[in-house]
Amino acid sequence: MLHLRDGLGRTITYLRVSLTDRCNLKCRYCVPAAQCEYFTPEGELLSLEEIHRVIQIFAALGISRVRFTGGEPLLRKGSVGLMERIISMPGIQEVTLTTNGTLLADFSGELRRAGVTRVNVSLDSLNRRVYRSITGRDELYSVLNGIESARREGLVVKLNVVIIKGQNHEEMLDFLNFSRETGIRVRFIELVETGSSWSEKGYMSEKEMLKFLKCVTHVAYLRSQGVENVYSSSRPGVEFGIIPARTRGFCGECNRIRLTSSGKLRLCLYSPLGPDIKKMLREGKSDAEIAAALRRSLFSSLRETRQKNRIFLRQKA
Repeated sequence: MLHLRDGLGRTITYLRVSLTDRCNLKCRYCVPAAQCEYFTPEGELLSLEEIHRVIQIFAALGISRVRFTGGEPLLRKGSVGLMERIISMPGIQEVTLTTNGTLLADFSGELRRAGVTRVNVSLDSLNRRVYRSITGRDELYSVLNGIESARREGLVVKLNVVIIKGQNHEEMLDFLNFSRETGIRVRFIELVETGSSWSEKGYMSEKEMLKFLKCVTHVAYLRSQGVENVYSSSRPGVEFGIIPARTRGFCGECNRIRLTSSGKLRLCLYSPLGPDIKKMLREGKSDAEIAAALRRSLFSSLRETRQKNRIFLRQKA
């Protein structure tokens, strides 16, 4: 099998696919308020058949892991059926899902029967008032019910918690206690730049998170694991992760690419969009032509990636 490698020699094995940009929450840090009501028209989205074909092309190039995201992916009609088809595709070893959890109770059984084994749930507060303030919706209990439903179905659940200074940072110990009680692993995530005013005033670095936690519990560094640093907390007696999305560069170990719901390829979260896969599909390009375009785009990103690494190293010095 020919594997996808970029100009830095990194092997790309992981594809994140956005099924839709629609979401039933309005998280204040996610997008600027002015854009909150704009969604891609249905005809401009990749169809489920087009997504299936694209993943087939990528699987032939060595992609073995697929994660479906959104928006809220469970809002897309037929999403679970697509996941079942992808799970049975040759070369695909794992299909996972990132969801806000509001619809999880309705879909947990279908997901398990489709072959999904792991879900990541975005949950930024265990306090109903704070949750409503961050997300714009009173859906905390729906999410908690969804998490419990997923656990009953045997799905492995992880929590992704974006830490926002002045909003939910004081709940970190509550989340660790929740982790101990439920057995669900928690990962705290640095707030990234999204264009929202919260991106700056709410930003809390990994260093600041650890300083806060060490005031209430003993924390010990254990290891680096992919994009996260893993720590232990003795007071609840659990392991947890911190994803330093802004203070640490992951370029050297990155193995992923992203496909937007409108069919654009993102070779890096912080880079301009790559090739327009939807355009090639609808122009009648062959699988071989699309695969060749993908390989070319990966190598053309080499200069930009190197420059980004240099900037990051200068900032850390």
